Amino acid sequence: MTQDIASEMRWVATMMVDLVDSTALTESLGAEKAFNLVQSVLKRAVSVIESEGGHFVGYAGDSVFAIFGAPVAIENAAVCAARAALAIQQDHAAQGPDLLARFGTTPQLRIGLAGGKVMVAMLDMAQDRRLNALGTAVNLAARVQALAGAGDILCAQAMADELEGYALLESIGTREVKGMAQPQTLHRLKGLSNDPSTLTGRMARGAKLHVGRDDLVARLDAWLATPPGSSGQMVIHGPPGIGKSRLLRHVLDRRNTGALLAMAYCTPSDAASSLEPVLNLLRAAARAAGAQTVPAQDRWLRALIGPDGHPGPSLLALLSGSAREPGILTDEGARDALETRQNIGQALARLAQDSGWLLVVEDAHWLDPISRDILSDLVARPATRLLLTSRTPAPLHVIPAADGRIDVTPLREADIAILCAQARPEAGAAAELTRVIYQKSEGNPLFAEELLRHIATSGSGQPLADVTAGTIGAIQNLIFSRFDRLGPADKAALKLAALIGRDVRRSHLDLPSDEADAILNRAMRQGLLERQEEADRWQFSHVLIQEAIANSIPETEAAPLHLAATRILQAEARDLGGDLSQRLALHFEKAGLPARATPHHLAAAQGAWRIYALDLCLHHLERATAQIETPEVAADDRLVADILTSYLRVLDVVGHWVKLCTIADRHMHRLRALSDPAPLIFALTIRAKGANQCVDFVTARARIAEALTLAEATGDGNSIAVVKSVKMDIVNDHADWKIDDVPRLFEETRAYADHGNDPHLAQLRLYEMASHYRQTGDIPQALAMSDELIHLGATRNDSRALAFGWWVRASISAMIENYPLAEQEALESMRNALPGTMDYSTANMFRISARIMAGDRSITTIFLKDLSAQRAAHGDSSVAIIASFFAAVVHLARGEVRAGLAQLGQTDAMVYAGAERGLVQHYLIKKAEIFMTVAGLFPNPLPQARLSLAELPTAIGLRLTARRRAKETYADLRARIAVTDGFHMARIQLGEGRIALAERRRAEADQLLTRAETVFRAQGVQHFLDILETFPR
Repeated sequence: MTQDIASEMRWVATMMVDLVDSTALTESLGAEKAFNLVQSVLKRAVSVIESEGGHFVGYAGDSVFAIFGAPVAIENAAVCAARAALAIQQDHAAQGPDLLARFGTTPQLRIGLAGGKVMVAMLDMAQDRRLNALGTAVNLAARVQALAGAGDILCAQAMADELEGYALLESIGTREVKGMAQPQTLHRLKGLSNDPSTLTGRMARGAKLHVGRDDLVARLDAWLATPPGSSGQMVIHGPPGIGKSRLLRHVLDRRNTGALLAMAYCTPSDAASSLEPVLNLLRAAARAAGAQTVPAQDRWLRALIGPDGHPGPSLLALLSGSAREPGILTDEGARDALETRQNIGQALARLAQDSGWLLVVEDAHWLDPISRDILSDLVARPATRLLLTSRTPAPLHVIPAADGRIDVTPLREADIAILCAQARPEAGAAAELTRVIYQKSEGNPLFAEELLRHIATSGSGQPLADVTAGTIGAIQNLIFSRFDRLGPADKAALKLAALIGRDVRRSHLDLPSDEADAILNRAMRQGLLERQEEADRWQFSHVLIQEAIANSIPETEAAPLHLAATRILQAEARDLGGDLSQRLALHFEKAGLPARATPHHLAAAQGAWRIYALDLCLHHLERATAQIETPEVAADDRLVADILTSYLRVLDVVGHWVKLCTIADRHMHRLRALSDPAPLIFALTIRAKGANQCVDFVTARARIAEALTLAEATGDGNSIAVVKSVKMDIVNDHADWKIDDVPRLFEETRAYADHGNDPHLAQLRLYEMASHYRQTGDIPQALAMSDELIHLGATRNDSRALAFGWWVRASISAMIENYPLAEQEALESMRNALPGTMDYSTANMFRISARIMAGDRSITTIFLKDLSAQRAAHGDSSVAIIASFFAAVVHLARGEVRAGLAQLGQTDAMVYAGAERGLVQHYLIKKAEIFMTVAGLFPNPLPQARLSLAELPTAIGLRLTARRRAKETYADLRARIAVTDGFHMARIQLGEGRIALAERRRAEADQLLTRAETVFRAQGVQHFLDILETFPR
């Protein structure tokens, strides 16, 4: 059976049947007799192929090529192809005597089977119009056939996967296959199984009946009856189609608690977007609370967030779905994003703590990272309640308690019998029908119903058709067996709708209303679509249906459909609400129109920045940047500047300075050509900062000098102040620059920072001045500056200033070795930062190091070394060095002396290859103090490790040389230290004084230790005064 089809990508089983050694036959029989023999054999093969539902594509000399699963899908393409192959060989063997009598020979056949997605299309050749198939699976079937022996049927791996549980296969190992990049694993088909029962694929349409779930219903009822204080999260867990949503709806429909319900549904597209699930949860709650208008939502949110909070325009715009004008990425936008996320979390937490509400999230396995973070924080709070369905047992970061998960398992055979009896009342509860459906569905209720839809039964319940299912190929065949019942116009319209998404509106079919309604009704009758409660809303019955139809569209035919999708989405943008930039960028790009996609990528990035979805933001900026590098995109100056400055800003925030430097260098010439110098000044400044982080101090000095010259030429005082603030960072870090220049630059930028128009400038210069005091060893001044930062953050609602302020305090507490306090302050910094940012990763490094020094044994050297390598790859030399050093500390603390010394050597190499001067001096102090501890001159801050026999020789050698190593390290420090007084010099004097005591140089020891004690007392550092008390003075 054929039909007039458009080109489509379909999963098919491919078959190549070949007559073995036909050349020799021609030589022995002559051309005419050989031709008649080949024709007789191959015609019988084609007849068998067609009887098993296959489609004969064509002859190739002495071979036959056929496909199963297109142009009209069949439910069991792989099994049909296997059955046909076996039948061909059996039929050919049976014809042996007749062939011998007619032609004097009995030639052998060999068959190759493969499977996969191919392009299926009608090919016009002169007056001949026939079906053709192109794709790897076509070529592979031919190659596999060529490797088969006489009488053999060989299968490629994809085909074997489809046949698992249905066929008897014998692996013959891997073979090099001509034209294939990798060796192919091949299997010999021996026969079909008598008991095919494997079903790993799942699909489809929900069961109408609810059976076999009484115990789960009781558990969920009991959970709903408990107050939020003792409920926590409840996860309804199970594979696709197992009945999670059906269980949930059944229980929710029966509840009589009076609680308001807010429910959100996650979709595959949500995993690649941001915040949509939690926003939908808030929107559902707002509707249930009667807050339909923006003013009503504002009042409702203010009541939820509390007197100290306010929803702000960003959250209200997101909630109402109203579009916002794209804006340049700014730090104010980032602060707004963090505040928006905190407000969403606070509002949802208040609802989850209220016994008058029930919050539900369906298909939580598709949560995006930000929504997952928000909901994880929600369930970690006391007295909250959240109900989720998920394919994964722990969709949030917080693992549910043992009684906080309901595992929905397959139905029993008795339950399937009830489904069969009610779905096929004419068959009653026939045991054979039940057995077949139970076996094939493996107790999956949705698949059981799908199989019942496709089986024909007699009055006694005996199956009249072989019921088969398989992995994903068979599921696609099952989907297309319904899809192919529709006419070409219906299929074309549904392809466009599937390309737009799982949710369907009448306009998505791009047809007059009456034609669209007729197609929608026909699609519903085939079980492809379901009507939603809202007017003008439908949905593909299962995500696999939508994906299969969308994926069947060849790229050559997809382009105009993607363009149509952009027109449809833009036309209904006002009604749909929300930011469509992501979808429009995708569709324009797929339509082959990068120039039209580029501004939408930028707008999508700006939208992602507004909610601090940094991965998504980077993705769109990377696409936009790649597109403006192509000749097809003639972007204007403003667009180029916006894209590049946005990209550089986000790379700075996430701390990917290697890429930042690469992008800046690649495009700096374009910014130099602009009439407006502002983007160039920004790019030069951020490039200088990136070079500094990558310890390329020469480039850092050159770029910051150029940026300052340009800024001064413009006469823009604020730009000058920003450049000078970044210059403070470089002066702080570069050993060749006078560190005393930092206070001068701080004063030169004071006027512009104090007028309050640029919060980023105020925060940046305060942080750099705090860093200066840390480097010079002035603990009180560094603490005072960190307090200013924290005060600035609190008064201006500046989360980044708070993150930096607490981060500075954590670093100071770590310096004075108050590790419990350092961990608390690092956690406070992380609470005001966002995962994925440089702020968060640096604060987390301080938290990790504090935990190690407090005796936490759970942090592994593998984790620390991986973290070091990861940050080094991004150009974050500081965190890379700190992580490497603490990997050495962990090795030594565990008695792994050889590994510890080796890791210390690797850290030395990183430090001496180039590092900021403050980190160099602090590293050398810590390294010297490790040797002092090993020498027995300093108290050990960590428990003494037990040494293995293998470690003893190295440990003894280290003990004998530790004092010398410490002296050498202190000497190196004195040559490098920027300031000859202060806390860091006092620590050097403490170590050198203790060595002098050990070497009986008492006068020198007293002098050194007295100086150190004076500084420690002046700076209020009790820990080191306590160490002094342990010395034998």
